[in-house]
Amino acid sequence: MKKKYLHNKMKNTQTKFCFIVANYFELKEVKTREIILIGNVVWHLQQPNFLNNYLIWWIEYVMHDMRWENLKKVLSGNLIIIGGAEDKEGKKEILKRVCDSIDKSKDTLLIATIATDYPKEAANKYKEVFGELEVKNIKVLDISERTEASDDMNVELIRDSSLIFFTGGDQLKITSLIGGTPVYDALEEAWKNGAFIVGTSAGASVMSDTMIVQGEDDDDPRKCTLKMSPGLGLIKDVIIDQHFAQRGRIGRLLTGIAQNPEVLGIGIDENTGIVVNQSGMIEVIGEGAVYFIDGSAITYTNVSELYADDILSMHNVKLHVLTDGNKFDLIKKSPFEEEKFNHEDNTKENIWRPKYLFS
Repeated sequence: MKKKYLHNKMKNTQTKFCFIVANYFELKEVKTREIILIGNVVWHLQQPNFLNNYLIWWIEYVMHDMRWENLKKVLSGNLIIIGGAEDKEGKKEILKRVCDSIDKSKDTLLIATIATDYPKEAANKYKEVFGELEVKNIKVLDISERTEASDDMNVELIRDSSLIFFTGGDQLKITSLIGGTPVYDALEEAWKNGAFIVGTSAGASVMSDTMIVQGEDDDDPRKCTLKMSPGLGLIKDVIIDQHFAQRGRIGRLLTGIAQNPEVLGIGIDENTGIVVNQSGMIEVIGEGAVYFIDGSAITYTNVSELYADDILSMHNVKLHVLTDGNKFDLIKKSPFEEEKFNHEDNTKENIWRPKYLFS
C-alpha cells in the first residue's frame, strides 16, 4: 500500500514539475531522459525536504543550461542603451546609473566620439558631466578616419577601459569607421570580458545587428520610410530606435518589424534607457517609456505586395509599454511581472524561481 502511495506521489510530483517548467520557460517539451531522471530521484529519495532541495538544484542546472544556449545567440555582455537627450544638467539619473556600473575611483571610462561631427565639444561636455559624477579616470576615443581604427593606441584605449560610452551623431559613421577593424575586435573582446558598452542616440541604434539609418518621423508605416544597415551586432535579433515618442518614430519601427517579424522592435524615449544584463533581462530607467514591438505572432502583412509609398497593413502585432523600474525578458519577449509573480497563489505551493533570472 505504501509503495503504491509513493508511486502515485512520484507521478503527481513529476507531472506537476514538468507542467511548471514547461509553462514558466515556454518550452514545447522537456526531454524524456530528464523526466525519467527526475522521476527516479523522486522514487528513491522519498524525503520531502531533501527531495525539494535536490529538485531545485536539478531544475536550476537543466534550465540554466537551456536558457544559456539561447542567450549566447542574443548577447554576450552588459549594455546600457539610452534614447538620447539624457539629462546632463539636473539630477543626471541615467548618467549616474552609467557611472555606478564601474568603480569610479579605479576604472577607466572611455568616451567614444566617433559618431559626432563635433568630437571635441562632445568630449568636453561628457568629461565635465562624468567628472561631476566622480569618475576619476576619463579618456576619449576619437576616430575620424578608418585607418585610425587600426592604431595600436586606440586598440589599447579600448582594452584598458571598463566602460565605453558612444555619443550621439550618425550611427553609420560608427560602423563604417570601425567595422571589421582591430578597434572593433577589441571592443567585442572587452565587452565579452565584462566591460559595459553604453550608447546614446546614434550610439544606441548601432548596438543591434541591424540598425535604422534613415526613416521619416511622424509618418505612417510605409516601405519607403525606412533604410536599414548592419550594426555592431552586440545584441541580436532586435531593432533599436531612439528619440522615440518625441519624434513620432513608431511608424518606421513598425515598418522594420513588418519586414522581419522575428526581430523585436525597441523604441526608447529621450532621457530614458534600458539596462541589458547577461541574463537577458532588460530594466527600464529614466523619465520616459520604452516600447517593445513583437511581430512574431503577426497573422497578416502586405509589406511584400506594396508600392514604396503605400501604407502598411499589419495584423496581430503585440506592443508592450514599460516605464522606470519595469523589466522585460529578452528571451521570452515578454514583460517580467515581478510583483504579480511574488504574490500569486503559486507561492503557496513553494514553486521554485530560478536565481539567475532575478539577480
